[in-house]
Amino acid sequence: MSNGSNISSVQCRVYSPPLTVNVNPLPVVPAIAPQTVCQGNVLQLTASGGASYIWSGPNMAQTSQNPLIINNVTSANAGTYSVQATSNSGCAVAPVTALVKVVPQVIPAISNSVAICAGETTPLSASGGLYYKWTPSSGLNSSTIPNPIASPTRTTTYTVDISNGGCSDSTKSVTVTVNQNPVANAGGDKVIFEGQSVKLNGTLAGDNITSFYWTPSTFLDNPASLTPIASPTDNTTYTLNVVSLSCGISTSNAFVRVYKKIIIPNAFSPNNDGINDYWNIDALVTYPASSIMVYNRYGQKVYQSTGYAKPWNGTYNGSQLPEATYYYVIDLKNNTPKITGWVFVVR
Repeated sequence: MSNGSNISSVQCRVYSPPLTVNVNPLPVVPAIAPQTVCQGNVLQLTASGGASYIWSGPNMAQTSQNPLIINNVTSANAGTYSVQATSNSGCAVAPVTALVKVVPQVIPAISNSVAICAGETTPLSASGGLYYKWTPSSGLNSSTIPNPIASPTRTTTYTVDISNGGCSDSTKSVTVTVNQNPVANAGGDKVIFEGQSVKLNGTLAGDNITSFYWTPSTFLDNPASLTPIASPTDNTTYTLNVVSLSCGISTSNAFVRVYKKIIIPNAFSPNNDGINDYWNIDALVTYPASSIMVYNRYGQKVYQSTGYAKPWNGTYNGSQLPEATYYYVIDLKNNTPKITGWVFVVR
């Protein structure tokens, strides 16, 4: 019988032992997102899905460290990194890559703190980056530029976040101190009669006040007091001056009206002898709005005048009045009681 001629016969077959083939799965490594890291900071790349890893990248020897950590990153560390993962069974998968961008570190700078007066403006400035964000934004003409104009109403500390698109720094701040302007208030006008005194009621406000004083100082007991006693003999405007070391001077006026004493003669002799021909009422001319009325004993009005620019000469409608006693009412129109009395016309 030739070899193999009876291969189809069961008696002529030979069987080998069974052979088992195990297929181990490859590790599944998730994609690693690109990273942007600031120069000088720490780069950390983490792979997963395998049992061991081999990292390689720019200017570095291969390493099995995972996560891959590089301290004090420089521009030499920028580029593409790859990691090959191997399973417990020794199966390796194709490398997975990650792109790393190294951004220059922000070197922030900011202008010095400054003091302004209320209502003024001041420029601020920052540098070291491409993008800027100032907080708070109140009082700024723009919060996203490196050199905004600040006009806060009260003392404010501004902080700026400086960024170059990948790195940022928000450690810089500047304080704008707002000094309140001096405000003088002389306390309003006053009214006195000649020979009287009145207290001026001055007040002040503001920061860094160095002095205050009244001008003129005449007839004041203490011009360096906020509340001096004024005893002027004529109408006088007093000015309170308040001086601030940082924000100049403020002024306010108080007008003291001095009503002259009214001395009313009770007799005159209009006989054209050049002596006492007129009813001369001293100082009544200083009351231009005053009203003067004179009546005879029967209540008939014989004289009337507004103001007293021309004294009465004892006539009525151009005719001389007889010698007699006449009665007057004078209203000074200054919220004081009317003055009444009598005058004797001598012939």
